[in-house]
This record gives sequence, structure tokens and C-alpha cells, in this order.
Amino acid sequence: MNKSLASIVVLLICLAPTLLLAQVEDFQSWNSVSIDWKLNKDFTASAEQEFRLVDNASRLGEYISVVGFQYKVTSWLRMGAAYRLTLNYDLEDQAYPDHRIYTDLNFRIKPGRFTLGYRARYQIVFQQFISDNYSNFNPQHLRHKFSAKYNISKTPLYPFAEFEFYQSLNNPAENSIQKTRYTGGLGYPITDYATLEVYYRFVEKSFRFIKPKQEYVLGFSLGFSF
Repeated sequence: MNKSLASIVVLLICLAPTLLLAQVEDFQSWNSVSIDWKLNKDFTASAEQEFRLVDNASRLGEYISVVGFQYKVTSWLRMGAAYRLTLNYDLEDQAYPDHRIYTDLNFRIKPGRFTLGYRARYQIVFQQFISDNYSNFNPQHLRHKFSAKYNISKTPLYPFAEFEFYQSLNNPAENSIQKTRYTGGLGYPITDYATLEVYYRFVEKSFRFIKPKQEYVLGFSLGFSF
């Protein structure tokens, strides 16, 4: 590395915190543990626990529990459904629960060392606390997620990338793209049954009556499969 290139790298490293602080509204940490049970060659049951730290990862913002199942239609198509309970915590540690039901269609192909996927998810949220004016509003969304994973030769490590956006279906003010997620990460199979993934995610929310919010997320996901 020549001196000019080294100087540029050092300068970017020094400026990165300043640039991030100028743009970031919140830094968060999302951490989850999940288990998949293969009931037979077609059906898989799953459960997941997740907690999300918000306000610069200083306090608990959400605690999430999910149970669901998935059915393998073909080698490239899977269908699924799940129930999710979320406890949303405010600054006084008061918890407001919401209940979410969703159904999925998952498409996946494997060209070469790549695994490419698309997931269409319909979800409806019940009893979500938004504000006094919208406490009885049950939002519905269609979520589109595109993913890519690469199997590196001679190593168990695999990089992955995801892009997801939320399309509102019943917003009384305006149906639009209300949230986008950009994710990049790295996965490592610890054993034949356990895999650890570390990722960095940028989330951008845009609502008509709420100031657009940006979140930078450092995430850790531990998954077991039996």
C-alpha cells in the first residue's frame, strides 16, 4: 500500500465516526436465538426469541417471541405462517404488546456458489400502540425481501446481503413504501447444528405524520437446526 492510499484510508477511518453521528438518529443492537425442528421431509417448525436495544443500545426497546412453521412445496418454493408477540417498551419501561400474524412465500435458487432468494410476506399487526389517535389501528403490510448468499470455496464462512421494503396496504392517510432495510453480514457454522450470523443493517422509516427515522443496527443471530 503506497503512502497516498494509506493516508486516505487513515483519513476515512478518522472521519467515519463524525460522518455517522451527523446522519444517525439512533444506533441499535438486535440479538436473537432461533430453533428449527424438521418434523419430516416437508414440514419444519420454528421458534425465535429476540431483544432489541435502542437509544444508542442503552435500553430495551422491544422483546419479541415468534412461533411458526414452513412447508416445502418444491426444491425452490416454500410456504410458511407464524405468530409474533412483541413487547414495546417506552422510556419508563412500560410495555405495550402487539400481536402479529404473517404468511410467507419463499423462492430460492442456487446458481453456482450463490443462493438467491425472494420472500413475499403479508402481515397484519393487532393492538399496536402508536398514539392516542391511532391506538386501534391494525396496520397491514406486504413485505418484499431479496437476499443473496455466497459460499466461499475452502471455508465455512459465507457473506450475505439483503434488501427489504414494507408496502402499506391499509394506511388511512396514504399507502406507500413505509420502511426499507439494507443488510450486509457474515455467517459461520459453529457446528453441524448451530450457525452464528453477524450483520450490519440500515433501516429507514418514512411515515406521513412522523418524522422520517434512520436506524443503524448491529445484529447477532444464533440459529439451531435439528
